[in-house]
Amino acid sequence: MAMNRSRKAVRVLTVRYLRRDAEWHVLEPAYPHDARPLMNTAELRAYARLVERVRSAVSEDREANLSLHGFTTAGKTYELMQVVLGGGAPRRVLLSAGIHGDELAGVVALCEWLETRAYVKFLPQWDITMLPCINPWGYEHGTRANGDGYDLNREFHSSHPPQEVLFVQSVLQQRFDLSLELHVDEESAGYYLYETVRPWAEIGYRVLERIRTMMPVNLDAMIDGKSAEGGVIAGTCGAGHVLKQPMAVYGSAHGIPCSLTLEAGRAPLHRQVQAHLQAIEAALSLCS
Repeated sequence: MAMNRSRKAVRVLTVRYLRRDAEWHVLEPAYPHDARPLMNTAELRAYARLVERVRSAVSEDREANLSLHGFTTAGKTYELMQVVLGGGAPRRVLLSAGIHGDELAGVVALCEWLETRAYVKFLPQWDITMLPCINPWGYEHGTRANGDGYDLNREFHSSHPPQEVLFVQSVLQQRFDLSLELHVDEESAGYYLYETVRPWAEIGYRVLERIRTMMPVNLDAMIDGKSAEGGVIAGTCGAGHVLKQPMAVYGSAHGIPCSLTLEAGRAPLHRQVQAHLQAIEAALSLCS
């Protein structure tokens, strides 16, 4: 991957390698959290490999649990993943990614967070549920929609939702104090977020302040056709969302007091991943 270099300064980056299946793969440069996303996008998009990657990470922690939920779309069977970390903590958080299959960074970020065991320090305060990839077919094919052509994040209102949405809805019947949804907006020059919260729970601005060192914040007054302030789009429960209800609004209607839809802007994959990792840690720290 070509790296952008300033004419005034050149950074020296450490290149590392990983041996997998008897072959050496170049890894992204070292950044906070010791992130290790492979540069081979085709390998990243192999969903069976993703499942094995998560399974391997979970096997390293006796307190972690992975459950698989099989379903079929476009003639192919996949296993949706649910990872549960911890048990008995006072707060519960749901982390999700990959509802839009063409958005890699969120999926990679959750895998990195799991593999590096960065979650461990939060377990005294948080029970953690992770949905690493909600749209396996879209993930494999690099499409926003699922195998049946549905934008899953617009189907939570449906009387006959896709199987992937039914799976998420079943998870959302549990109590959560916080929901973090990881997305990518390649048309945005910086990071921003949607904030669906109770008035006392506003943390969006503080989360964005924490990620500025990794990615600039989009400070446009209009983002994605919606009014924004300081990188925060608030009040996503408005009437315009009733007919195409996203996951955050559905979760809010089912009792989640704070939902942040995190949107990494246009940047190399490793930058998007690191920005998401910083946002996750900021949100959990601020809400603890």
